[in-house]
Amino acid sequence: IYCLLSIVYFSFPLHAQDTVKVSTLVGLDFTAEKLYNSGISKFAAKDYNGAITDFNQAISLNPNFYKAFYNRGIAKFELKDINGAVADYTESITLSHDSCDLCYFSRGQAKYSQGRKTEAADDYTKTIQLNPNHAQAYYYRGGILFEIQEYKSSKEDFDNAIKLKPDYAYAFNDRGSAKRQLEDYTGAAAD
Repeated sequence: IYCLLSIVYFSFPLHAQDTVKVSTLVGLDFTAEKLYNSGISKFAAKDYNGAITDFNQAISLNPNFYKAFYNRGIAKFELKDINGAVADYTESITLSHDSCDLCYFSRGQAKYSQGRKTEAADDYTKTIQLNPNHAQAYYYRGGILFEIQEYKSSKEDFDNAIKLKPDYAYAFNDRGSAKRQLEDYTGAAAD
């Protein structure tokens, strides 16, 4: 009846950020925007190398284009260039003036894939600070807390994930595992 922790990292699909309009990005060269939007289209078509080429060109025209860095990181992640993805997410965080919750979350996912769990947890925490409604950040941080046997804190993160996403099956299952470790067998069975 009781399941072991079933966290499935990277079970969410990675999505590039939306296209942009010239009017929303003051000072952005139209050519950079066009290349960026082309990169988004190529990413959607799973042409990750083509997307990276377009994002590179957009960045060369506008080196402060944080969304281009972020999406290039997403494409690099898809191509298993994790170090390159982390570097791009970090640059997008800097250029966004520390305001991009998706940048922190994606960097956390990349760091986790490298076994850098403490750093990943820090990025999930920053994601939550910027966006307290980010259910996945609570869930993945809860998974790390479970792994280091901080079951009470883990359960609290799973609680928050479920509160934000009431149909989050993985969070229910993993909260049940945390409850079991806390010897709340009735609560574990209910989850």
